[in-house]
Amino acid sequence: MTKKLIGFILTLMLVISCNDDRESVSHEETLKFDYSAYNNRQSLFPIISSGLKTNKLGDNSQYEEFLSSVDKINTQYGTNVEVTDFDKYLIETQDTDLENFLAKGFISKTDYSILDTFFNNLEKNDFETSVRNLEADILSRNFTKEEFKKYNDFVNGLLIINDYYKERGVDIFKVSKNEAGKGRPFTTGCALSLAGNAVSTLGLTSCIVPGPNCAVAAIGKVISLVSIYYSC
Repeated sequence: MTKKLIGFILTLMLVISCNDDRESVSHEETLKFDYSAYNNRQSLFPIISSGLKTNKLGDNSQYEEFLSSVDKINTQYGTNVEVTDFDKYLIETQDTDLENFLAKGFISKTDYSILDTFFNNLEKNDFETSVRNLEADILSRNFTKEEFKKYNDFVNGLLIINDYYKERGVDIFKVSKNEAGKGRPFTTGCALSLAGNAVSTLGLTSCIVPGPNCAVAAIGKVISLVSIYYSC
């Protein structure tokens, strides 16, 4: 092999290596939070309210009300968000324990870690500060773009949920001291169920129409379930 050919190959390898480095940097730069779903939140709230009109006359009517609300959300956004096994579990048990959610496989170990860290933050900080800390935590975990999208949507979901309840005079993410808190200040069952179900749903949801409406619809389903069964 001639020296010129060897030199050409080495030069080509160097160019490819440099291009790979730029792509790596570019990949890191793409991991920035996108709030498109949150910015579409106001279109969701009237749909949820209109879907929660059935008189609650027992478990069956509540379930029909939930299905009706999910159907209205899907019709509005052209999505196909479905009722999951986690939804059915919450409906049947009204469990609000992150440890149980993990043990039953509804959330992953990573989900648990992120949720646990977020709620620990809420013990010491307000919601806005806790969300900023949550975003920093997510960015520090070196997720792939696909993994990051789930948690990006989760952050959007928390913001949507917070706004929905704040408009109704409820601070859903406020924590209070309680001896039953298993080593931490007790957080409301509503907040734990909303957050746990949201991160689980967003990990499973595959919508017909891509884009922010998919996450908005998924969060709408979560709010509907907790509103109906937990009276939140």
